[in-house]
Amino acid sequence: MKVNPYISSSMSAPLSGTENHVGNQADDESVTNLEQALLLLDSDPSCNADLKTLSDTVNNQRSALSLMSSRNAEVDIANSLQNAIDDYAYDLDALQGWTTGGVKMFSSALKAMFESLISGGVNGIEREDIFQLALLEVMINPDAYGLKSWVENASNKTEISHLLESLGSGSHGLHEPGYDTPEDLARRAGDLAESLIRSATIPKGSFLDRIVNSLELNTDSGRQKLQDQIKNNYHRGEGWLIYDKAPAGGTTAATSISPLLRMFLLSEVLERNPDITQGDLNLILKGSVSEIEGFLKKIFNITDTKNVLVNWLVNNTLWQIQDQGHNDTGGHGGQLDWTGAGLNIQDLVNLYSNFPPRVLSDEDIKEINRIGDSVKMIQQTLKYWIQIMRDERMAVARNI
Repeated sequence: MKVNPYISSSMSAPLSGTENHVGNQADDESVTNLEQALLLLDSDPSCNADLKTLSDTVNNQRSALSLMSSRNAEVDIANSLQNAIDDYAYDLDALQGWTTGGVKMFSSALKAMFESLISGGVNGIEREDIFQLALLEVMINPDAYGLKSWVENASNKTEISHLLESLGSGSHGLHEPGYDTPEDLARRAGDLAESLIRSATIPKGSFLDRIVNSLELNTDSGRQKLQDQIKNNYHRGEGWLIYDKAPAGGTTAATSISPLLRMFLLSEVLERNPDITQGDLNLILKGSVSEIEGFLKKIFNITDTKNVLVNWLVNNTLWQIQDQGHNDTGGHGGQLDWTGAGLNIQDLVNLYSNFPPRVLSDEDIKEINRIGDSVKMIQQTLKYWIQIMRDERMAVARNI
């Protein structure tokens, strides 16, 4: 990042009387703040700094910027630095999540899936997948959005459990009364989205803010698009892993799976293979059904050739298949169903609370070192800039 070394605040004409005193006091306070900012930047990260050190450094950089009262041309530079710091903080948080396990690991995986889903624009069933991400994010981080009581509300819990079970790529299934038609699911999804937005305090730039903006969930039209997707396309093939009967619109079985299914799959894989590579992890979080099945066959020596993913989920999790003659309400030859009425919320809590960590690979270490180099560059830029501003304002204070 390049910052103009000739930054200079605009100099005012000399003041007098009360204005002189106020201006002098303001400059004194500004100098004090800038000196505090420099103290925060006193310690540079070393070469090969670990994740915690880099995260602490980035947080200090944020705090230093917050102490600066930028003027005119300085605002653009401050914003540029702030955006870079925020980007690296986001990346470091995700990397830390991989090694921490639990909610941090779960959160890192959600963010990785979100980036993949929005990369080509949001269309079709991707709206359902991203809506799933919104529900999962507020479940694991309710305090961040002022949604603790909202999440714990019994009615909202019921809605979340059924909608998570029945929406998303490859996850479609019509189950309990009130949730057994596309129209019911669409209406309930729209109502829950509106309730969430109305109840939440969503910080700008937060993960939930990015999700909401991608779906325009804070608008009537955005929520209507979500409802229309569910109501009008529920029986299309992309919603069903088993799609042997009554195809709609010439579609075929799902080639992707929902975020929730990916998380159950990843959890079980990590329990058995915590040292999977970043490439393997990305495949589980972003890959197609055929790619995931190829991975499962290779890792677990599976010789089956049909419904490999479905069978693996049934054999290793509480997902089951309701097939023909056994509550296959969807009518396509078999539908996924979580054992019980809706997705048991406690099972979800157990999933994200006990999510297994992953061992960092050589590829991850290279990425950490790359980020470390960039963080050190920002550190030096901030120091240089703040020193110039401090010296300039000290001179102004002396000359008033």
